[in-house]
Amino acid sequence: MNATSHTPEDTALRAEIKDLQQRLADVIAQNQRLQAELEAIRNSVGWRVLEKAYRLRRSRLINVITAPMLRLAKAYLRGDEKRVASQRTRESALRSPTASEASWEKLKASLHPVPCDLCGADQAAIVLSPSPPPHVVRCGMCGLIYFNPQPTPEALREFYSSESPEDYTPRLREWQGELSAQKAQKLTEELNFLEQWLRRDDARPHNANQRVRFLEVGCAFGHQLFCAQQKGWEVVGVELSAPAANWVRQELGLEVHNGTIESAARVLPPESFDIVLMSHVLEHVLHPTAVLQAAASLIKPGGVIAIYVPNGDSFPARHDFDHWEWTSFPEHLYYFSPSTLARLLTKCGFEVEQMWTCIGHSNSEQLYKLIQNCLSLRSLEEAAQVAETLGSLCLLSDLRVVARKLNRHDTKCAKSLSENSPLLIKEGLGEVNITPRTS
Repeated sequence: MNATSHTPEDTALRAEIKDLQQRLADVIAQNQRLQAELEAIRNSVGWRVLEKAYRLRRSRLINVITAPMLRLAKAYLRGDEKRVASQRTRESALRSPTASEASWEKLKASLHPVPCDLCGADQAAIVLSPSPPPHVVRCGMCGLIYFNPQPTPEALREFYSSESPEDYTPRLREWQGELSAQKAQKLTEELNFLEQWLRRDDARPHNANQRVRFLEVGCAFGHQLFCAQQKGWEVVGVELSAPAANWVRQELGLEVHNGTIESAARVLPPESFDIVLMSHVLEHVLHPTAVLQAAASLIKPGGVIAIYVPNGDSFPARHDFDHWEWTSFPEHLYYFSPSTLARLLTKCGFEVEQMWTCIGHSNSEQLYKLIQNCLSLRSLEEAAQVAETLGSLCLLSDLRVVARKLNRHDTKCAKSLSENSPLLIKEGLGEVNITPRTS
């Protein structure tokens, strides 16, 4: 045999080595971009305001961010058991304002303990202990925050499908309101942003004239679906609330599967969608891992998924999780941080492309007043500047991520690179791949 000839195994190995070298070069380039982004943050007006407030108040900024933990630690050191109990217990349950008395009783009757959905551990510590339960707990292994115990799928579906004026769906219709021209423009801009990510993958075979296939999980009353259809996309929705799903089908004439993404994955063609959107959905579900695995089965290799969730590691959540605007049961069962959300996506076969935080659906005036009071700032304008910097540091309440479904070969390589890659978001800003956005 010729000494220069190569076996198929040699050729495959060389190709894999070349692919790994390219990925390593991408990681190095991404790290350089990260350093530039962090330098820009340090030079921002908001950062200078933070530094000034920190110097004037000494450790006040740290005290604000970790205030609940510091109060508990001091109480433990004094041995004041009553004070500890009062800090950890609420007088009333974290009951949703969108649950009628009948729905609430059914939910309570269905509660059962669950392990961590992300890592499977059953070693959670109580973060907040309302009376009666459920408690808010943090997994001792991976750090995921969630309600425990949780309701059954049947009780949760009944809660979301109830048409009682006091329950979720009628109020959802009220909150969502009408699709104004201004709102339609904003939703279309979000879709354009996702389309840019779809087109960025040069290795992905895609005909520019081919219609984008778009799936929205938790489509509610179909505003985003309607805007996507107006762009010429082929659209499908998934909605757990039967009244909402029926309204979209009847009034807008759009295809909507009434149920969960898991049930939709059993009837929709596999790997048939280019873009999947979950806007404030993942925190509502009982099994986030199963939801993302079902979504992965429906996305084409190289396709993208966008996920928006409340940021359990945000400044307002750290300051006062008890009264944080997103703390509500049974709507919000899980509270992801940048690290736990990135880990979940990696686990389900995705690679994080961009992660950022913004004010989003949060109350901006409430946030600015919180920052102003905590840092003793002179004006809300200064607080707004600090908020921009907090967003760059992934510390605002609306956590958003765009991720790409890996090809099968990429999935095999991902584990070998994930621990050293900036794409793996780590707590404490050890490694963060973020591109600041204002929307």
